[in-house]
Amino acid sequence: MIPISLSALPLPPSTLSSLTKAGYETLQDVQDISPEDLSEELDIPLSTSRTLIYSQRTLILPRSSLLLTQPVLLSNLSRSSEMKARVSTLCVPLDRLLSGGIPRGSVLEISGAPGTPKEVLAVSAVTSFVKAGERVLFVDLQNMTSATTLRRFLKKIPGITTNSMERVSYMSMHTLSEVMKFMYNLSSYLRVNPDVALLIINSISFPFQTSPTLTLQVRTSLLDRIKQTFSKACATNNLTIITTSQLATKLLKTDGTAGNFDTGARGIMVPQLGIPDHVFRRET
Repeated sequence: MIPISLSALPLPPSTLSSLTKAGYETLQDVQDISPEDLSEELDIPLSTSRTLIYSQRTLILPRSSLLLTQPVLLSNLSRSSEMKARVSTLCVPLDRLLSGGIPRGSVLEISGAPGTPKEVLAVSAVTSFVKAGERVLFVDLQNMTSATTLRRFLKKIPGITTNSMERVSYMSMHTLSEVMKFMYNLSSYLRVNPDVALLIINSISFPFQTSPTLTLQVRTSLLDRIKQTFSKACATNNLTIITTSQLATKLLKTDGTAGNFDTGARGIMVPQLGIPDHVFRRET
């Protein structure tokens, strides 16, 4: 059977967010759960859970039936082997951690302390896609990698010609409002540019750091929206996404719970934004 992503269904954003946080990604994940149990577990309306379960029973069909009854998924079928492919990051240790490279149609967050080669790893992945003749969109959110720097780096790579560098598009934005506008328009951009295979979001944590009036509730809501946008782009366009972010210090009490400067017994480094478990994440 072919998995159907929950992000492809007409679900309310709050419901999709609750499902994602609970670890549900496809219709198959909820096939053994009753509407009542799902409603109670996620605190969503019973009518919504019933609609979801009904969708699961009507849409999850054998492959032979799917070809006849679900033509909307033919594009996914034709890309099934491509989606399983992995693309090298040109960093042997990172490729080893990723079992051979980053899977197409997935999200990789590269987190590291200041001074670690996060951007270098991201640009190396750009090289792999460009050499494969594919288009890349590079979005910088902190002026860490300018268009000139990116071009200079690519020119040093054997096999990268001036013409092949034209496959890389560059955007720069710095405010949170600009970032959210970009996320809102990403689906439209990909419809106009369906050949974009890789999206780099460099310093994705920076706009959140520079918004001191941002409340935790609003921040969580915006992050959920970004994650939903990423999930939809990966599922619909087979887009591969790489983000870079800083690590922050999180203080823990002796029992492992969150602490502060007064109660904390030790500190650990964690990604500033936090990404759900289902997203591929490796720290440098």
